[in-house]
Amino acid sequence: MAGKMKNSDDRILDYFKTEPIVLNGRFARYADAMWTQNTINDQSKFSKLLDLYAVAAIIGFRKNRRLADDKMSPNDKRTIQLDQIASNYTRFYTIMQVILLLDDSCGLEPAEKAKMAFDANPKSEKMYTENMELFHSYARGGLEYLYEVLVTRPIGLDDEFEDARVSNIMEFIKNPINNEVV
Repeated sequence: MAGKMKNSDDRILDYFKTEPIVLNGRFARYADAMWTQNTINDQSKFSKLLDLYAVAAIIGFRKNRRLADDKMSPNDKRTIQLDQIASNYTRFYTIMQVILLLDDSCGLEPAEKAKMAFDANPKSEKMYTENMELFHSYARGGLEYLYEVLVTRPIGLDDEFEDARVSNIMEFIKNPINNEVV
């Protein structure tokens, strides 16, 4: 099975199958600003936290924005449960493979990156942990970027809509994501 390995305790570690995804601190607050649990309303930009997180990983990668976890506020947490992730495993694993193939932060040669992205068994628990952190760091960067663009961006004189929600979404659509760091 893709992404699976055994660690020193003979537990099987598999990307996105061994532990829930937890958003901590400001990242939980960013998610709350764009998603409302069990509710689809005008304020929610995403119907599921899982969808927001998948999109955030892609956007964080495209914007080359990686951020460390924020565990300073232990009460601010949002969790994507394993059963939700399992039903969307292919989506998350495919995003992981793309990140492993295209990320240059580790200084690996293309053949090494391809082997890591498609190897069914990471070489070590350390590699597994580093790859998961790489994914999550991009997702956190994408969450912050989406929050800045969709929630906190002030309406400008050039905006054609007075409603901040509509204006911010239109601005996001008009300006394609590129690799420039903002």
